[in-house]
Amino acid sequence: VATQAFTEKEKEYKAIILLTDGEDHGSNPLQAAKKAKQNGVRIFTIGIGTGDGSTIPGEFAGEGVKKDRRGQIVISKLDERLLKEVASETGGVYYRSSGGELEVESLSAEVRKMSQKGLKKEKSFEYEENYEYFLILALISLFLEMILSERKRHEIQ
Repeated sequence: VATQAFTEKEKEYKAIILLTDGEDHGSNPLQAAKKAKQNGVRIFTIGIGTGDGSTIPGEFAGEGVKKDRRGQIVISKLDERLLKEVASETGGVYYRSSGGELEVESLSAEVRKMSQKGLKKEKSFEYEENYEYFLILALISLFLEMILSERKRHEIQ
C-alpha cells in the first residue's frame, strides 16, 4: 500500500521506513518487497520487540494488554530474519530498535546518501556572454580610425 503513494514518473530515491515486529499475518511481505523493488523503492526496517515475545499494551489508557477475539492475551514476537530479508531484497537496511537513537542517526545517514546520489548526477552549465564590452571597444576604435584618417587627408591636401 505504501508504494502506491509514490508517482510512477520517479523511479529512484524512494524509501519506505517500517517500524514493526515483523510478524507475518498472511500478507506475504517478501512478495510485497519484490514489487517495491521493481518500483524503485528501498525499504528500511526497524525491528521493535523481542524474539521471546511480549504483550502489547491496550489501545486505550488503563485497558491493560491487548487480547484477541477469544479473550487470549496477544503475544508479539520480533521476526528479525524476515525484516532483514525484506530490507535486503530492496537494497535497504535492517536496524534493531534500541533505547538510544543510534538506529535513527544511521537511518538518516542512509536516506541522506540516497538523496545526494540524485544531486550528483545532474550538472548544469550556465554561460554568460560578455561580448558587449569588446563590441563597444571595437566600434569606438572604428570611429576613431575614421576621424583620424579624415584629418590626415585634409592635412595632406
